[in-house]
Amino acid sequence: MDKYIQHVGIFGMKWGIRKRGPASSEHAKAREIKKKHVSELSNDELKTVITRLGLEKQYKDINAASTSKGGRFISSLLLKIGGQLINTYASTRVNPDFVETFTQVKNKIKNQNKG
Repeated sequence: MDKYIQHVGIFGMKWGIRKRGPASSEHAKAREIKKKHVSELSNDELKTVITRLGLEKQYKDINAASTSKGGRFISSLLLKIGGQLINTYASTRVNPDFVETFTQVKNKIKNQNKG
């Protein structure tokens, strides 16, 4: 029995890239306005852009607080491995006071990620 691989994707499609739906009218308008130079913008256009960017930033800040379990796991893993590497390097190259200070900073970051 012959085995073969058959491609069933869409020609020219890139891995991991999804087509987005149409952007909201406010987003499209803000994107068009952002293409202009600041000195070319009217007050209303500038307010539109600032409002849209402020809302997008608030949305990102809200969603950043709710990271997934996988994100928290990777973050803690990288923090742990990085801490071990730096402690190993610091113990051979740097004075002990620096190692103690780094450990305090690392613990502070770790506690902030928990909260």
